[in-house]
Amino acid sequence: MTIKEIAHLAGVSTSTVSKIVNGKDENINAVTRERVLQLVKEYNYSPYSMVKNVNTSKTFLLGVLLRDKSRAYAVLQGILECAQERGYRIVVCESAGDLDLELKNVLQLCKYKVDGVLWEMVSEDSEGYRKYFQDIEAPVCEIALEGQTPVSADGCGMNFEQIGYCGASELIGMKHTAVACVVNKDAAYAGAFLEGYKQALFDGGIGFSEQLYFEQPVDMDRILYQCGASGIVCSDQASAMEIYAYAKSRKVSIPEDFSVVTVSDGLDSPDMDRILSRVRVPYGEFGRYVCGRVIDMAEKREVCEDGFQPDIGLISPVSIDMPRILKDNRILVVGNVNMDIIVNVEELPLLGKTVKAKKCTSLPGGKGANQAVGVARLGSDVSLIGKVGRDYEGSAILNNLSVNQVDISSVILENHCETGKAYIHVRPDGESSIAIYPGANDQLGPADIDRSRHYFENTKFCLVQTELPLPTVYRALETARKYGAKVILKPSAMETVEDRLLAQIDYFIPNRKECNILCPDRSDLEEQAEYFLEKGVGNVIVTLGQKGCYLKNREISRYFAAEEVIAVDTTGAADAFISALAVFLARKHGLEEAVQYANCAASLSVTREGVIPSLVDMATLDMHMRNRHGDGPDTERG
Repeated sequence: MTIKEIAHLAGVSTSTVSKIVNGKDENINAVTRERVLQLVKEYNYSPYSMVKNVNTSKTFLLGVLLRDKSRAYAVLQGILECAQERGYRIVVCESAGDLDLELKNVLQLCKYKVDGVLWEMVSEDSEGYRKYFQDIEAPVCEIALEGQTPVSADGCGMNFEQIGYCGASELIGMKHTAVACVVNKDAAYAGAFLEGYKQALFDGGIGFSEQLYFEQPVDMDRILYQCGASGIVCSDQASAMEIYAYAKSRKVSIPEDFSVVTVSDGLDSPDMDRILSRVRVPYGEFGRYVCGRVIDMAEKREVCEDGFQPDIGLISPVSIDMPRILKDNRILVVGNVNMDIIVNVEELPLLGKTVKAKKCTSLPGGKGANQAVGVARLGSDVSLIGKVGRDYEGSAILNNLSVNQVDISSVILENHCETGKAYIHVRPDGESSIAIYPGANDQLGPADIDRSRHYFENTKFCLVQTELPLPTVYRALETARKYGAKVILKPSAMETVEDRLLAQIDYFIPNRKECNILCPDRSDLEEQAEYFLEKGVGNVIVTLGQKGCYLKNREISRYFAAEEVIAVDTTGAADAFISALAVFLARKHGLEEAVQYANCAASLSVTREGVIPSLVDMATLDMHMRNRHGDGPDTERG
């Protein structure tokens, strides 16, 4: 293809073509220039290739000078696509962050007589090399890929502030109010990402907390258990994957227990869509944008000054969910947390008599922990408000609760007190006696309930035991009623019960001995239950050990027989009963049906030693009920 043929196709003179391809086209109409350039590119015309010392001729070659091309793969893809579409080739150079090497690359690109340059500068000192490109009249588009501010005022950069904002906003949009931020402080974009996170909190009406800001490396236990966060936004995938792996190892479920959002690195594997939610960083679109911009500059077209304004959104919602405390059918447990020391003896110790133990075992327990695990085993979301010491026992209990899928973000670590302990003596027939050392449980006060009040929101049932300080019990009941949660209370270790406490209870679940202590004036069980109803209790369920239980309210008076099993350890039967009752009521089963399931759960729990190990799962309970009762439990009144 000759210059005359190009001129003929364009409908212009050969001198006009020559001026355009040699960059001497200041007075030529823009439409004419574009038509000629399009034909030159389309027919691969090389003007005056045999003429020496012509520095202004078009080469249709772009220079791309990067710090690290391996980290800019997606950007390069966008640049290459745009260049090919518009008839240009590219040559890529790498400075490796070294000014001397950068200068050598600049001079090499000038030798190639590039028509334009996309340049990721090493530092402000790089600006001094711009003159070499000016000498060959090659326009420069400075690019900043890692969130740093471009050296030149007309440079183009990736907006990592917008990316941080998007990540935090996705969590806030799912009703997370405690959003942690993890940044890699060595990344150039860390500051911009953090500012975007802060702005999202501000726009969401949430204050920034230093307790929720983390720099790598992070204390995994602190971020998962101690800071109170329900979701995390991470500035890089490496941090997010580290958190994901640690959570998985500790049996913390993502996103059911915890939500995580991170940033796409532009090289995501297909498997990543099944693991992490990511904010899409538009590297490819940025490459296309800056390439198109430098070509427009080289071809003397009008350059858009609006800047790079991409759509930034979420890739895959797989690791984001609402906070566990906001989900339907949630159950909240407020109770004591102990390390149970189980001592197996032939007979229970009596005053002045020493007995020899056959076996001694330590297991996590306490009525609060037991009931929380019981609920979780039956497949319901459950949170526990309690307190443990910052000691070995406390750490072991938290780990056990996490493994059993209990939300422990509201369990408080007490610095100045040991974890509570329960010393349980168990006879071969399963009967037991218990001595309790409250420890940190006695430090759980009304103020702790107030600080955890958001856990009561959207809660169906609140399970409370009275082995906590009584003011704490009252505050828990008051808070539960304020937020519309039904209260199930087990009156453990009480000598008397006040009328104002009974008036706040929807389901009161004493055993036979507790009934006799709390209502000594009436010896008949049904009369005792009636007394509690008269004081304002909604429903009374008295657990009767191997005889089952008795239910009484204004419409029902019924005994339920226990399942026939061989008892090994009866310690946690009441906790198993209460857990199952709450779960089935929350799932809208009728009261009598829920009691039958609870009765069965309690019976099955006594067939194994220890409380938490003996708590039944939903599949086992359902199978046993079907084998025992056919298609479903008998709901006829007795």
